[in-house]
Amino acid sequence: MRLRIIILFVLSFNLVFAQSNSLDYYINQAIISSPVLVDLQNQNESLMLDSMLVYAGIKPQANFSSSNYYAPVIGGVGYDAIITNVGSFNALAGVTYDVFGKSAAKNSLQGYSIQQKLNDVNFKLTVRDLKQTVTEQYLTVWSEQQQLKNSATQLTILSNEMNALKTLTQGGVFNEADYLSFVVNLNQEQLNYQQEKISVKKELYVLNYLCGIADTIYASLADPVITLSPVKTTSLEGENFFLDSLQLQNKMDQIKFDYKPKLTVQADAGYNTTFQYHAEKNFGESFGLNFSVPLFKGNQYNLQLQQISLDEKSRVEYKKQFNNKLAIQKMQLQQQIADNNQLSAATQNQLQMLQTLLASNNQLLQSGDIGIADYFLTYTNFQNCKAALLQLQANKLLLISQLNFLNY
Repeated sequence: MRLRIIILFVLSFNLVFAQSNSLDYYINQAIISSPVLVDLQNQNESLMLDSMLVYAGIKPQANFSSSNYYAPVIGGVGYDAIITNVGSFNALAGVTYDVFGKSAAKNSLQGYSIQQKLNDVNFKLTVRDLKQTVTEQYLTVWSEQQQLKNSATQLTILSNEMNALKTLTQGGVFNEADYLSFVVNLNQEQLNYQQEKISVKKELYVLNYLCGIADTIYASLADPVITLSPVKTTSLEGENFFLDSLQLQNKMDQIKFDYKPKLTVQADAGYNTTFQYHAEKNFGESFGLNFSVPLFKGNQYNLQLQQISLDEKSRVEYKKQFNNKLAIQKMQLQQQIADNNQLSAATQNQLQMLQTLLASNNQLLQSGDIGIADYFLTYTNFQNCKAALLQLQANKLLLISQLNFLNY
């Protein structure tokens, strides 16, 4: 009786102190605690600021400058006054404007826009990878918890059988050795249960760690709801390859722009004097143009374009291989799901037969018409078959989730 009370206390302990969490809860916690997602959001905000800087840069730039010096000649000793004019003073307000600056700015803004879109895709990919990692670990914990619940149920049944067997032993139906053999086997099942519980807690802690949850309270996971999503012909990686192509084209346009003529207009106004002649009249203004045309830079232009061309060839090859492997993965996962369904059906039939046999053996045990060794052989086969079916169910959910992530 005391052993039965201990077993029931152990089985009910987790039910008293456990809390129930769903798959969505863990996924949301992982997303909230991900520094990568925060970094990608900050990068996009930084790119917006870069765009604003570009817009500011194409406007006329105004500045104030003052350059002053004095070169005295004392007793005929000093710098040549013809060169230095003895001294000078200026205070000027100037304006410069890059005539072709809008073309360069447009290319830069396109580059920032492409990078923002790449960050958006990478954000989605990071979320997808987080969901996949958390889902896989969630299914691992959930599967082991199902095994643990099954073991708990069977331990309760065995505890009841032990009490009946004790009565039969006292009545002379079973000898003392058979009874002790049953108790030893029951104790071993209880130890196995304790080991399973430790394993479940360990996997649950891994799940909490992945999601950034600082908690050691045992949580009973809700049954995951995972259904097969429609097959998509596109993928997030495909978007990345397309944006990479645009980014390479943007780099090529930037190289071409670097070899175009540059024209800058400048003007200033203020006071500029050497104090030699009518310093009071040295107020004025000036205007000018700066024009430059690249003529020869050692064939750098063609070499840079060749580099971009090589990068594009690599991109095309990577895309080709990715699409090929993606198709193979989808095909393999679909076949694995079909194989899993077939094996699950066969295992379910086997489990039903073992369940019927175990129920019959329970009756035979109470009447003393079956040996303890034969009874536990059937019990072990039933447990193993039940565990295999639970694992197949978990594997199917995992395969479906993996296929869904490929169609994300």
